[in-house]
Amino acid sequence: MSYSKKVLLAGVTLSVILLSAPVMAEEQNTDSTAETPEKVRTPWIDYKTETEVRAEALKKKKVEAEAARMELQKKREETKNTIKETRETTRAEIEVKRKEIRAALEAKKEEVKEKREVLREEARIKMEALKLKIKEEKDLVKAKIQGTRIAVREKALERFDGAIERILALKNKVATHIEKLKAGGVDVGTAETLMATAELKLEEAKAKIAEANALLSSSAEEIGANSREKLIILAKETQALIKEVHQTLNDAVKALREALKIKMETRANMKENNTSATETSTETN
Repeated sequence: MSYSKKVLLAGVTLSVILLSAPVMAEEQNTDSTAETPEKVRTPWIDYKTETEVRAEALKKKKVEAEAARMELQKKREETKNTIKETRETTRAEIEVKRKEIRAALEAKKEEVKEKREVLREEARIKMEALKLKIKEEKDLVKAKIQGTRIAVREKALERFDGAIERILALKNKVATHIEKLKAGGVDVGTAETLMATAELKLEEAKAKIAEANALLSSSAEEIGANSREKLIILAKETQALIKEVHQTLNDAVKALREALKIKMETRANMKENNTSATETSTETN
């Protein structure tokens, strides 16, 4: 074989080898891939949308708000119960003291009333005896003078009785208001105590009038200096007592107004608390 043919044959052989190498490499690579499992995989990432993130945040916020609301509600209830228990205990203690005071005032009032009724009956009997004596008086001038004295004395007593009647009307009016507010759940304990005080003073005023009546009916003659002085003192004491009764009844009215104000404020606060709790619950939901 000539040299040129050998060179040509070598070139062809080299070309075949070069062309076959990539195919073999590809086949080997394919076989390797088929036989070897995939070692590296791209992980799946859970990407959340902005809406989903906001929804989860809002849900978390609602849960936290609900928990806070429940805790606040619990504390409110505990505080409310504590205040209620303290208030009820204090109210019970105050009511016991009020009842004791009212009982003492009532006992004193009955004592004064009994004394007044005795004096009044004595005065009535004496006055009837005086009038009968005047009728039997033969000296007409003397009888007329004595009759005039008795009439003047009775007129003075009537003025005191009129003042008592006016105070009684005011007392009954206040008593009606007390019963009305008491039926409505208002704490009228202070007003009731003041009313009992007013009733006692009123009985004392009546007793003073009865004492004056007994003194005036003791004789149809002109009143002596000592009796006159006693009558002046009794009149002043009666006027002072009537004034005290009037002031005490006014204080009872003020106490009723204050008690009613407290009742209305308490009701308004309860309504406001209930409204706030409802609004908080609505916002949370």
